[in-house]
Amino acid sequence: MAAILLLISMANAPVSMALVFARLQTSVPMVFFAQSAVILMLWLALILLLWQRRGWARIGVLIMIFWTIISIALSVTRIGATINLLVPLASLALRMFAVTLLYNVESARWFSARRADY
Repeated sequence: MAAILLLISMANAPVSMALVFARLQTSVPMVFFAQSAVILMLWLALILLLWQRRGWARIGVLIMIFWTIISIALSVTRIGATINLLVPLASLALRMFAVTLLYNVESARWFSARRADY
């Protein structure tokens, strides 16, 4: 369930990028695209590792959520608080809910079942 919620939150990334383009109405540097692509690939890799029952990937998800919080805070200081922040904030809320699912008792059993298989 948590992995599915994280995948849904990843789907918000193109919407967020479109809102940035609409807000700035200028050419966006290629560095922005490269950074966004790398972050999306990291999220996808972490989700796949979670699906493979790699318990340490939960720590990676926490780090990525911390990165998202910092990124949103920096966006607020650069651009200001606008309606365009609703999509990233909704995505962040979805990711934070997914993390609570990753760290509950049932998830701990699910991740430990992988160790029992070996």
